[in-house]
Amino acid sequence: MLSAFHINLQSTEEFLLLKQLVEMFKKFNASEDVAGRQNIKSSVQRAIRTKIVETFPKLEEYVDEIIPKKSQLSLVKWYSLTADGC
Repeated sequence: MLSAFHINLQSTEEFLLLKQLVEMFKKFNASEDVAGRQNIKSSVQRAIRTKIVETFPKLEEYVDEIIPKKSQLSLVKWYSLTADGC
């Protein structure tokens, strides 16, 4: 079962970047900000899963919970957002 992740931030700079990303996604509104959406081919989904495991080997046991094999991934394009909401 996927539980909480422990994030080990190496610097104040990394913390500030993470904080900006969180704030940006809090302001995201799918009904207003999405410009387009399309389904991703299953071969691309498999490649993404493989790349996740290659890049983050410790996530291998959780990859089925992050991206279930039978799920349909979508590529969502949104209008430009900035961290300050402008």
